[in-house]
Amino acid sequence: MTLIMTSERCPECNQIIYMRLARKDTSNELHIADGCYLDQNGIMTIATFDEATITPDYCCIHCGWFV
Repeated sequence: MTLIMTSERCPECNQIIYMRLARKDTSNELHIADGCYLDQNGIMTIATFDEATITPDYCCIHCGWFV
């Protein structure tokens, strides 16, 4: 899993939460993880590519909360 820090706060402990991204094996280096890619401006975009796409979860590395 890959973790990306967000600006959101955990509802349980008020610490910063992270997005948990499922890794995607691809030769296209613009893909970060399954369902995520960088657009032409370098902005991370989350999209459902197909029915098997794993969308990101959100988690707190401090208290263990996740959604």
